[in-house]
Amino acid sequence: MYKAVTSLLLTFVYIIAPATAHANNFNYNYGEVLVPINPGGLGLGGSMLIHQNAHIVAEARSAFENDWLITAGAGFNAPISQFADLRGYLKIHSQKNKETTNTFGRFFTELSLDASTWVNPVSEVGASVGSYLISDDDKKLKLQTYYRFHPTPTFSFAAILNISGLEDGQIMLSARYPLG
Repeated sequence: MYKAVTSLLLTFVYIIAPATAHANNFNYNYGEVLVPINPGGLGLGGSMLIHQNAHIVAEARSAFENDWLITAGAGFNAPISQFADLRGYLKIHSQKNKETTNTFGRFFTELSLDASTWVNPVSEVGASVGSYLISDDDKKLKLQTYYRFHPTPTFSFAAILNISGLEDGQIMLSARYPLG
């Protein structure tokens, strides 16, 4: 009995200790302006914490050619070290483009896992891998990497490279504004 209680107590301490040892390393309350390159366009995005380790996200982009990509979802965030966070997302997308015949676009889901780390006090790098689950058994692999520069606490800039997924080889620029 003593061994079982001790084992249970140690398991509880090992589970709780990492969560109390590190806080989130990144701000999950922000607004963002997105500028896709080739094709061009403009977008807005944001994130808001709903729990210490959970947040909601939304994004809308368009090239202003009767097209859009609207995304909304929920994610978890967890510190994995003093300088790095791990995130997971479940998102719903609505996409309208030249190939889409439906008036409301096509709907599909995304399941992804992201990691970010600080390489110095003002530079953050990250990567995302996941899958877009599109109707008709069409699946696309999401692979994305980015560099974000934080010159001041009031904004940051990023260059994002979509290696594969919905926009293969597309570069996107971002300006992010923390909201708390």
